[in-house]
Amino acid sequence: MSVSKKLQKSLQKKLTEIAGDGKKFGVAVSGGGDSVALLHLLLPWAKENQKKLFVVTVNHNLRKNPSQEAISVQELCAKYRINHSILEIHEDVSGNLQSWARENRYHLISEWASGNGIESVFLGHTSDDQAETFLLRLARGSGVDGLSAMTSKSYRNRIYWLRPLLKTSRKDLRNFLDEEDIPYVNDPSNEDLRFDRIKVRKVLESSIKYGLETARLVETSHRMAQARDVLNNVAFQFARKHVFQTKIGTVAVDLQELKLLLPDTRHRILSYVVKWVSDNPYGARAKTLENTLISAMEGKSRTCCGCILSKFDEKLHISREFNAVKNSGTSDNIWDGRWTCPNNFSIKACGEKGLEQIKDWKKFKLPRHALLAMPTIWRKEKLFDHLLNEGHCSKIRSIKNDKDFYKGILSY
Repeated sequence: MSVSKKLQKSLQKKLTEIAGDGKKFGVAVSGGGDSVALLHLLLPWAKENQKKLFVVTVNHNLRKNPSQEAISVQELCAKYRINHSILEIHEDVSGNLQSWARENRYHLISEWASGNGIESVFLGHTSDDQAETFLLRLARGSGVDGLSAMTSKSYRNRIYWLRPLLKTSRKDLRNFLDEEDIPYVNDPSNEDLRFDRIKVRKVLESSIKYGLETARLVETSHRMAQARDVLNNVAFQFARKHVFQTKIGTVAVDLQELKLLLPDTRHRILSYVVKWVSDNPYGARAKTLENTLISAMEGKSRTCCGCILSKFDEKLHISREFNAVKNSGTSDNIWDGRWTCPNNFSIKACGEKGLEQIKDWKKFKLPRHALLAMPTIWRKEKLFDHLLNEGHCSKIRSIKNDKDFYKGILSY
């Protein structure tokens, strides 16, 4: 069987498993071999199943000359009459270059997908990416979660990210491209040893003779993923009984029950809740979160990742920090990643002026700082709508419900 037929067969099986019933799919294509191969493998599937593909390329603007990769993708899409968008990053690099580039890509692609009514985006990650990520995180001292394999379907920024090639090697994709005589661009940064991922790639290439090969690392990462799933299930069972959302979107945890948990389960729950409340894809480090919890249990409110952890009414409350949202506006009808309202309104944080207009706020038995950060609607200087309103249905809606909250723990 040819490489092409072999890959098509394995891909069809995976797509049946992860693609769902959607009709519009995004495909992130950089112009490199992995993503170009992914697009060509998706074309017959899309035609056969009447799916429409939209290709997106992110230009990081890290070189003086226009990105040759982006131009090559543009020409490829024109050949197959596929809608193609080039997204530009104009922000200055901050921190680790590859982390900065990755976060900007996810952010831009998420906005692009939402704006085009696309719920799922294909990514070209391979088994080699799995192995490299495992070694990178091992070197950084990651635990079970960090060492777990990437999933073929994940949810982030209100978009499903689909990775159908995680069991396919980079070598097989290159063989497919050569067999089909498909051109692609070799990114010069793939040989740049300033980047940790490239260093790890070179280590892998030279360590095969010692048995440190991609297949074994991927297998180990899948075992770690199985362990992670068990731990997530323990956290889920606890959360169903002792963790709940309040009417203003904060999260309360039974403090006495929380103290009885093993450290890993406690961290797993609190890290997830902080990410949920802050709409931040990355949680706090275990040590930072544990120190914050200790202070909160002693009655000292502490901030963590744009949230405040505080002891209130024998519960641990995790709420949004007012300073993190005081200047936030409504974008694409969404505020702070969690709240929405009708088009003719906009949301902003309650603040002191808003709380002054809610005369009976104390009866709701919620931390004052949490109320300052809750979403509200204003008309000039007058508070028009808020989540504590009784007697009528608020125009402010959460885009995340309780079912999403508990379900998310299982896939954390």
